[in-house]
Amino acid sequence: MSSISDTRHFPKRSKMGGKIDLEAFSISSDDGFLASTRHKKKTGLLVLMIIILGSGIAAAFIAMGISSAKRDKEDQFTRSALDLIGKIEGAWEEYVTVAAWIHGRCRNRKFNRVDFREMYEYLVFNKLDFHAAQFNPKISHSERDEAEAEARAFYEEYYPRLNYRGFVGFNYENSTIVEPRLNTSYYFPIHYVEPVERNEAALDLDYYSWGPRQKAVKKCMEEGREALTDRLRLVTEIEEESYGVVLMHPGIRISNDPGVWPKDLASIVIRIPDLIKRSTENQQHNSAVYIFDKSDSKEAPVFLGAASVTSYDNISGPLLTLLPEVTLTELQGKKVLYMEQIIMAADRRWIVSVLTIDDTYKPGVLFVCVGGIIIFLTSMCLALFICARTRRVEQRNKLKAVADAEKAMLILKNAHEATRAERELNDFLGHEQLKVTMEPTDLFLDVLEPVHSMLNQRNANFRVEVDCPNHLFVTTDRLRLKQVVLNLGRNSLKFVESGYVRLRAQVVEGLVELSIEDSGPGIPPEKRGLLFNKFQESLDSLSQGTGIGLFLCKNLVNLMGGEIHLDESFTSGYNDHPGARFVIKLRRSPLSPMTIAHQPDERSNFTSHGDLSGKLPEQLFVLFVDDDPVLRKLFIRMAKTVAPGWSFREASNGETALRLVETESFDLIFMDMYMAGVEKQLLGTETVVALRTKGVHCRICGLSANDKESEFFEAGADVFTFKPFPCEPTTLTQELCRVLYSNVGH
Repeated sequence: MSSISDTRHFPKRSKMGGKIDLEAFSISSDDGFLASTRHKKKTGLLVLMIIILGSGIAAAFIAMGISSAKRDKEDQFTRSALDLIGKIEGAWEEYVTVAAWIHGRCRNRKFNRVDFREMYEYLVFNKLDFHAAQFNPKISHSERDEAEAEARAFYEEYYPRLNYRGFVGFNYENSTIVEPRLNTSYYFPIHYVEPVERNEAALDLDYYSWGPRQKAVKKCMEEGREALTDRLRLVTEIEEESYGVVLMHPGIRISNDPGVWPKDLASIVIRIPDLIKRSTENQQHNSAVYIFDKSDSKEAPVFLGAASVTSYDNISGPLLTLLPEVTLTELQGKKVLYMEQIIMAADRRWIVSVLTIDDTYKPGVLFVCVGGIIIFLTSMCLALFICARTRRVEQRNKLKAVADAEKAMLILKNAHEATRAERELNDFLGHEQLKVTMEPTDLFLDVLEPVHSMLNQRNANFRVEVDCPNHLFVTTDRLRLKQVVLNLGRNSLKFVESGYVRLRAQVVEGLVELSIEDSGPGIPPEKRGLLFNKFQESLDSLSQGTGIGLFLCKNLVNLMGGEIHLDESFTSGYNDHPGARFVIKLRRSPLSPMTIAHQPDERSNFTSHGDLSGKLPEQLFVLFVDDDPVLRKLFIRMAKTVAPGWSFREASNGETALRLVETESFDLIFMDMYMAGVEKQLLGTETVVALRTKGVHCRICGLSANDKESEFFEAGADVFTFKPFPCEPTTLTQELCRVLYSNVGH
């Protein structure tokens, strides 16, 4: 226990109202403090400028480095893509050259099938990838029988299992079946083809009988230059994503040959994957290649083929993986490095698109970031060096300032302690002169539930509980009892870290008793006997307060005719946390709710409102908010006589009402204007605003003995009525109908 000592040095009091003059104790240290502050500002500004400058240089270095690395990779990709497109163009020119060479070898028809086979083997030896090498002589109808007989004899001798059917083709415009060719003036059959083994279905197939191929034949014959067919799926193709084209070449005009030209055609069947493979033999970077036919400007580009090229090893070359069909628009929308270029393939305009498929062209920013970090750290080191260099000067100035500040703090501390002790002593002396007002009180609605609303904390590790029977009434000073319970509850909150703070009311041996229990660390045995004395040492870790609070609680309880004590036998049920339990014995028997409802009161002089008549709803959930328990009970009792199916909830203040609407949904809320409490509580209008803000849309009726109609309507209430309510059933029914159905507030 500690008391106020006479040896403390208190600050002088001013002559105006006896207030403590604290300014005199800080003047002596102002100059040193201001000088130190100015020095700190200069140093801080210099350090800040160095850090900002270093950060800016580091950020600029990183940004420029990343941008440069990105441009370098883009240039590298562009060079690689152009090289790949050039190889595709070069490979295509090789195919055109080979087709012209085949035509030159066969143009005089002075060769046989063995010679054609040898020519094919020469082409294969040069590693030119193609599906078939063909020669398509222009054969008139008169020459057909002889040509078919020659071919049949050759295939029967060298390929006995082959079913040769003569000249075949599509005899009608929309025909889809290959059948023996009908008689016509001339034909362009695939009379010579190698290899035979995988092209049996194409033997003596008349190119002039099929729309897409007929178009290419006509172009060769009319323009005297090579032509390309539309994309086609080869009969022996096993890859779903693979297409092919047929390159037809009419040869060239020979100056010493007066014969008709063009006459015969040489053709090569080319798989697009083979073209890509030949073009990417020495490809070093991973990428994807797409080829589209853009010959028809009115139509979207036609997909011909695509493959991803992945570097594998130097011996077997890159790994080629066919890619599914996509549109050019989809390809152009991908967020990768992308390049496309138009090349000429015979008479066709092809679009070759190249794009990245992995991190091959991802810019390397590691060293750039490391360089930027080094620059930033260098600026930080420079700033620290400046701070260390200037700190010696600052410390010399700070020593004097610290000494002055400690002296001032000691003086201010003594002054604050004296002021607080004086304030609490005056508070105590004022409470000793208080007189209590004894009236019927609902312990749950008027005391415990409002205190619970003020103690409850969100996101706390403990819970605040209320344990009280319904309709437990007792004659007491409602305001003072609430003040005592709130003080004890707040004391418990200081010490409880987990567990509970419990507010309990019960009837013990016919008398009403309240208790405040917690699961805190408990009260040391050596301090229990002195708890309710004046000026006791504080129990909290900071030793705050003068110990007057519990003495005031005891004094107020004694004024109400009760007693308060510490239950030393209480245990909280938590290990290492014995807890504490304060018991308030009111020494009064509980009151019957029926007795309270029939108590005479001037508030029972009800008057009639309105002239509305109607039928009340059979069921309604009503919340009645008023700090007067007698008025609450009288209203509920009278309302049940005219609306027996209605359900009611009570609240003594706005805070409790706001908590109830979070878990329950009401059809009608009656809200009193003024509700007294230990501390300032919400007005009825403030509670209405809070309810509307929470999204409560039910009907709200404002209550007051004064004319507060406009205030309630501005707050968001639907209707207003004066207190007290009429007690005659017909008049009460009319008033309730007006409350429910009137639109005055809107």
